[in-house]
Formats: sequence, C-alpha cells, structure tokens
Amino acid sequence: MDKLPDALTLPEIRQAAERLKGQIEYTPTKEWKGAEVEALFGAGTRVFVKQEALQVTGSFKVRGTLNLMAGLTAAEKERGVTAVSAGNHAIAVAYAAQKLGISAKIVMPSKASKYRADIAASFGADMVFVEDVSKAFAACEAIRIAEGRVLVHPFNDIEMMQGAATCGLEFGEDVAALGGSIDVMILPIGGGGLAAGFSAAIKGLYPNATIIGVEPEKAQAMYLAFKAGGVTAVPLPSSIADSLGAPLTAEPSQSICRHNLADIMLVSEDEIRAAMVTIMEHFKIAVEPAGAATMAALKGPLAAKLQGKNIGIILCGANVSAEEFCQHISAANA
Repeated sequence: MDKLPDALTLPEIRQAAERLKGQIEYTPTKEWKGAEVEALFGAGTRVFVKQEALQVTGSFKVRGTLNLMAGLTAAEKERGVTAVSAGNHAIAVAYAAQKLGISAKIVMPSKASKYRADIAASFGADMVFVEDVSKAFAACEAIRIAEGRVLVHPFNDIEMMQGAATCGLEFGEDVAALGGSIDVMILPIGGGGLAAGFSAAIKGLYPNATIIGVEPEKAQAMYLAFKAGGVTAVPLPSSIADSLGAPLTAEPSQSICRHNLADIMLVSEDEIRAAMVTIMEHFKIAVEPAGAATMAALKGPLAAKLQGKNIGIILCGANVSAEEFCQHISAANA
C-alpha cells in the first residue's frame, strides 16, 4: 500500500470527529506517573493512557458504528443492518441502531459473553446465536442476502476504521496538550480495524512514531498474516481476550496495518490477567481482557525495549461482568 485511503487522512478524520460530537464521550487521556513507572521502564519514560474503556457502550466500537450507520441511505436504513460479533461490536451496532431508528439483527457465537449479549439485546437488537465465530460470519452473510440488510463489518469497513481514527486523533492531541509526544504507540489487534484507524491518526500527528500491535498468543490472526505475507487460514481463537479473537484478516484493514505497524507482539493469558490487575490498581478501571492487552505488552515483552521513550497505550474496552472480572483477578493472584 503506497498511501492510506483518503478517509484516513487527518482532514477527513477531523471531519468524522465533528460528525460524532455530542454522540460519543470524549474519553480522557491520563499520564501514568509514579515510582512504579520509573522502576518498570527507567528514568525519563513517559506513559500516556487513552481511557477509551469509559466510552459509551464500553468500547471504542461505537465510534465506527455511528460513523458508518449515520451515512446509510434511507432505503438502507429501512432494510436494517446485520453484524457478527463476540460482544463489543454487537453492543455498538445495537446502540447505534436504536439511536438512529434502524432494525438490527446480530449474530453471536453461543459461547460469547452472556453479559454482552444481554446488553446488545437491551438496545432492541434481534439476536441470533451460532456454534462458533467462523459459523457466525457465514450466518451473518446469509441474513444479509436473505433480508437485504446492510452488513456492518466488525473491522473491515473504512467508515469503522475512520471512527476508530477519531479516538487516535483525540489521544494524539491530548498528549500534546499534556506537554508530551509519541515515540511508540501500542495498539491491540483483533481484525485490525482499531489498529488501522488509530495508527493513521497517530502517524498523521506524529509521523516518526513507531506503531506496535498486540495480539494474544491464543488469537494471533494478524500476526500470522504478517508472517505469511497476506490473508491466511488461522486456528480458531481461544483467548480470554475474546474481543481480539478475529478468525481471519481481510483487506483493506490488513494492508493498512502492514503500512503503519512496525511489529506485532504476542502476550500470554497470564500477562493479560496481570495487566488487568495493574489497570485496576493504578487507573481504577475494570477493563475486559482485551482492554488490558496493551498494558500486558508494555509490562511484558516491550518493557526493556522502551526505556526513555514517550509511549502511548489504549484501554479499549470494559465490557466484562463483575463475576468474570473477579474470576480473572483471582486467577492472576493465584
């Protein structure tokens, strides 16, 4: 990819941010300060944290769904939308559909979080459950064809990436307002929509920034695609960070990630759980496992490599029940 799509240039991202004003939260950016930061990463290291887990619907996804669905034609809105999701995208699509007066039919794996499925249903979505995430994509496509609904893809629509880019724009501007800059930005990857959009904004604001992606060891679709040089078959994901459990990669999100990302790191389930504890203790936010992936990479495989750098991370989601959160924290402390 020689250049990013026009929709992911800074002027277009700023226009999208204007469209979303008043519909989403402008989530805070905090600098992680204290003795632990210096002890972990060395003197002179600054860590800036985008607390997107505080977003309406509990994740960044709503930025993209509102950005895409508000632009549907009257005929498309009349037919409604369909989507496939392990949870966060389902909630965001259902929320946007209710807000815009659109019918939504959402396909979820039967093993997906009941907590998230119930939230999506509470916004009025028609829920369909199938065996696993690979079958969910096929079921969603069947609904699209049979009912004429518009597919709101969980990561591969440019409008979804553009919505995610507005999060990066906020973050990049807030870091500058805090007297900082970004040398290294760490981003979670599932299908790649957040990483593609967010990285485009960061690269626009900080052209010399290094972007590093993070995937769980048990859900490494983009990592394997990077190694293979393109879309490739991957094992079904099995990570506790199910929001990052894409069963495949696709174009153009994969190419945009390849264009912007210098590397992809893998983190273990134990590292993710330990990061959830760190975030609760230092930021007082109960994030879901996917929301802790960037902290896991920062404290784990990247800790010794980023000393003295200005680092950005994002807490991307918080859709986890109290029971599930406590189970993860107990396992981390076992």
